[in-house]
Amino acid sequence: MFETERLILRAFQPSDGDVMLSFMNDPEIQAHTTADAVVPRTEKWKENPQKWADAPGLFVILELKETREVIGHLSLSTSFSKNRDATLGITLGTKYAGQGYGTEAMRLVVGYGFRELAFHRIQLSVNETNERALAAYRKVVFVEEGRLRKSLWKGGKFVDRVLMGVLEEEWDAERDCPRLRAPHGDP
Repeated sequence: MFETERLILRAFQPSDGDVMLSFMNDPEIQAHTTADAVVPRTEKWKENPQKWADAPGLFVILELKETREVIGHLSLSTSFSKNRDATLGITLGTKYAGQGYGTEAMRLVVGYGFRELAFHRIQLSVNETNERALAAYRKVVFVEEGRLRKSLWKGGKFVDRVLMGVLEEEWDAERDCPRLRAPHGDP
């Protein structure tokens, strides 16, 4: 379990499936987190987080430290470890967006990915209409690496998928990895 100033990042538990399904059934969240059509997700969808948690990399649930309320999840997934790269994914409940929680969690996890998991590069993709996410990714030092032009059908029109990444040396030049702290002030 990791901590930031306001968050606890902990392992997935099967009981998290209900809140994660509720996030995925929010049309705004779904529109930004999937290339597929926005459709109601069934109970079967709750099998996905367990698969993500079991996959190589890191998959954590984001909780508010003060209330222990689940506000989202974040992952670093990797397909080919020899390349030392990972793909970042993050989902926050709509009512938690725009409050800096995503930036706070990503700063910790990106630093952890470079320092502890020995990644050299971390990448992500985001649709161009998700301006709040684009701003957060830039705050965490991600830079635009390219675009898949008009590759997503969203809101009745084609939009670009923006490809972003950060290299280990770029991260090191900009900031230090926040120190990982055990809960309750233990070293």
